[in-house]
Amino acid sequence: MNKKQYLILPYVNFKGDFSFANFQIWENTTENWIKYFGKDNTNFLERYVDTNGISLKNIYVITTASSHIPYLQWERLVHALFFIMFPNYNSIFQKVFADNFYFEIWEGNTSKEGDGYTKIDKFVRTIVALGVKEKVYPDQYIELGLEVDIQSDLKNFQYFESKFLKNYNSNLLRSISYFFKTQYRNIAHFPEFEDIVNYCSAFQTFFRIEKQHDIGKKIAGLLANQFELNESVKYKLKEWMERFYEIRSLYTHGGAIDRSMLIYQNQRHIDIAGQVFQFLVWKKFVQDHFRTIETILTGIFESQPTFDEMIKLFTQKGAKEHFYSCDQAEFGKISELLDMLVIFTNTRIVVYKNKNKLKQALKSIIYIIEHL
Repeated sequence: MNKKQYLILPYVNFKGDFSFANFQIWENTTENWIKYFGKDNTNFLERYVDTNGISLKNIYVITTASSHIPYLQWERLVHALFFIMFPNYNSIFQKVFADNFYFEIWEGNTSKEGDGYTKIDKFVRTIVALGVKEKVYPDQYIELGLEVDIQSDLKNFQYFESKFLKNYNSNLLRSISYFFKTQYRNIAHFPEFEDIVNYCSAFQTFFRIEKQHDIGKKIAGLLANQFELNESVKYKLKEWMERFYEIRSLYTHGGAIDRSMLIYQNQRHIDIAGQVFQFLVWKKFVQDHFRTIETILTGIFESQPTFDEMIKLFTQKGAKEHFYSCDQAEFGKISELLDMLVIFTNTRIVVYKNKNKLKQALKSIIYIIEHL
């Protein structure tokens, strides 16, 4: 029998067919099914519906020449595609989440019209007979109609494609799979403490650290040496990583934990980890952007003293009148602090117990801008 596997991505619209390594990624059309699979299965994919039960459009299918693909290879492929189009080191808000990259792996006969469909699961194989009509609804965390743009001519795409062709189970691609697990909106998949475990696994896998003592300190040292940072920021980066890994150890070994551990200075640990891991992987590509990695990392790890100085400066008595009449040198210092504030807010920092003070400071800032 001519059995062949294919992967379905119901909730991602790539806006065009393309290839990645030895895989073809194509839209669910009759022409494409005949071209890549040998038999039209568009009717079968009507099972994927929106919240009103209407069949989805722009479903994408992935196939390859091989009749059987190991599950890990399918998984690494989807996670690599997610990471290629994911980078948001220059964005305030995340636009794409792992929830939308839900996928199913099916196996079908390429020649026998009367055959059914078999879904590859972890514990069992689900067989769906030909002609059976069932509906698969999206969960509430999936953004229907999501369009993503993957440009195969960019060097980051070509870099990951070459890595995938060489070894789809490499440390780099395995670490990206751990990262992927941290990017779900649905907290039922992985709550924050589980995210910390997955992030630590991502860093440890990326650096190829096997069994040894003081893994957190080892990762911290290797991480700090990846970037050109001043000693103050480098020290705080290492301090954060060591503390981050300590939380992971407490959680996985049954130690006492509480939610206060999820915050480092004025930020969530997982927000810092997400950006630092992206910078670690993307650093050879990010330099083309107007803000360098080092600048953003400085903003992350100097955010608390920057915030404290800003609050002190902008909430002092007579602040508005003072700033309006200050000389050029002093105003230059204020402008520099405002630049740091922009970085401070763009790193998606979570500020606690400072809302009223922040409002007061922002009123002074608005006053200054209005009188420039």
